[in-house]
Amino acid sequence: MHRTGTSVLMRLLEALGCHTGEESDFHPPTPHDRDGYRERIDVWSINEDALTLLGAAWDRPLGAQVERLAPAERAAFERRAAAVVERLDRHQPWVIKDPRLCLLSGLWWPALPDAVSILTLRHPVEVARSLQSRDALPLHIGIALWEVYTRAAVAALAGRPWVRMRYEDLVRDAPVAIAGLVRDLEPWGRLDSGAEEAVAGLFASDRRRQQATARDVEDWLSPAQAALWRALEAPTLELESIAAEVSPLAREVLGAHERSSTLALSHERRDAEISGWNQSLTVEVDRLSAEVRQLTLDVERWAAEAGRSSAELEQEKASAEAAREAAITRTTELGMLAERLAALAEQYDLTAFDWRWRARRAMRQELERLTARLERHLLGAPRPAA
Repeated sequence: MHRTGTSVLMRLLEALGCHTGEESDFHPPTPHDRDGYRERIDVWSINEDALTLLGAAWDRPLGAQVERLAPAERAAFERRAAAVVERLDRHQPWVIKDPRLCLLSGLWWPALPDAVSILTLRHPVEVARSLQSRDALPLHIGIALWEVYTRAAVAALAGRPWVRMRYEDLVRDAPVAIAGLVRDLEPWGRLDSGAEEAVAGLFASDRRRQQATARDVEDWLSPAQAALWRALEAPTLELESIAAEVSPLAREVLGAHERSSTLALSHERRDAEISGWNQSLTVEVDRLSAEVRQLTLDVERWAAEAGRSSAELEQEKASAEAAREAAITRTTELGMLAERLAALAEQYDLTAFDWRWRARRAMRQELERLTARLERHLLGAPRPAA
């Protein structure tokens, strides 16, 4: 379960010689876990993808049943899990951690037939308060989540090897708790027991920001949840005695939370859509504003050009008008010249006629004079003898 001390347990196991991966394999630290959650990204991504496909989430786990996956979908997830295990098997011993494994262990067991599990236990109210601090979840929702994850983990461990690690034991006496863990894990391989003292220094009591009181069980847990916690706390933990069925109250609480979360997610998506539309509209408005500014500049330029064209047009119009007036004047002058030429031609014709008449008369007179002279000449000449 989330917030049960699994992150510090991972760091302890690393110090005891367990391989977990390179730093690049993990999510970075957060303000709520300064050293990081120590959850491998490849393991986390498989579980997150499966939850998403099932329509569930880490805080909406009611629909997280592996059996609901289609055979092809389940086989694809199992292949991805097997690939992760194959990489880890090159480094023995190794350990992985993700609270989602409580819900989705069925995807991992085919690749882990001989794996031993560590069941970490922490008071449900402390878990709920830690979730409230980190995720702003109300206490009753955090407690319901604790019940669902815990019952799912107990059901998943049926018939498989497991050991228990109590968060309270680490707080109270870390060296003794770590020694007990090393001893419990010995049947599956020896850890570096010589590092136990150094490892104990990794756990600082100031990390325990939440602490339950004696009244918290009575004040916050339902009878079914209180019975579950007592069974988990028993000196001898009998998993078979713990029911896998989630209590009606937890189902009701998480059902309401799921509906509220779905509505909130819908609002967030709607807000994101509206934000996207606003961004798109802002971009479009900026683009249109730029176009308007450019069009304004173009209009001003066209107006300036139109002003210059109008002046040129007026000038050309004036020139054309002057040319027309000149043409009219020239036409008038040409008409007058034509009239004068016509008069001159008429005068020429009259003159030519008068000259011809006078010339003919003079020629006639000259001809008559010559004819008279010839006749006189002929009449005055001696006649030839007969």
